[in-house]
Amino acid sequence: MSSVNNALLILALALCPAQTIAQVCGNEPGFEYFAEGDNRSCKWFRFEEQRREEYCLIGCINSACKHTCGECCFDEPDYTFERNSGLEGNCEWVAENANRINRYCVQDATEIRNGRSVRDACPVACDYCFDDITVVDSAAPTPTKSPISSCVDDDEFTFTLPFVEEMRHCDWFKEHKNDARTRKRQERLCDEKEGGITISSACCAACTPL
Repeated sequence: MSSVNNALLILALALCPAQTIAQVCGNEPGFEYFAEGDNRSCKWFRFEEQRREEYCLIGCINSACKHTCGECCFDEPDYTFERNSGLEGNCEWVAENANRINRYCVQDATEIRNGRSVRDACPVACDYCFDDITVVDSAAPTPTKSPISSCVDDDEFTFTLPFVEEMRHCDWFKEHKNDARTRKRQERLCDEKEGGITISSACCAACTPL
């Protein structure tokens, strides 16, 4: 981030609402912050990664936009929506089937169902969680690193992602450093096979349960 942008972000703290009460987890529905000429919601900040990385360093945004800024990620347990068939669906139903994930989380990602998109209400089911961006306390001690597992991944092994038909290496499972997202990917793919090889055997460390 440039020195000019850094200075602007420091000054921008004065624009934070006087009282920001964030939910235990997720984005605060009524939160708005004036940025780039208009009042912006938490959803706007997550739309572009560069924007998210810049604005989530502002304390009031980080506090109010917990999902956007990656502090937590969870499926709304009470959320239901009308499926294309007319029947009722929920996050758990979507997560049960890769075809449903592709239909409701990807193809219809921005379609509003029961007040919000399925991807917004079911981020874990839709693999729509974000890396954590923390407003760092300079006085806080540096956390110690976890010991390295003796289980290692095959760096040359690749496997195909369903639907998008793209190849991935083992480090794809944990590239976002988000536990909920990693677990979802492990559950979905680690038991599958690629070229007769079980993915979990080639991606031993990546598929180790958290």
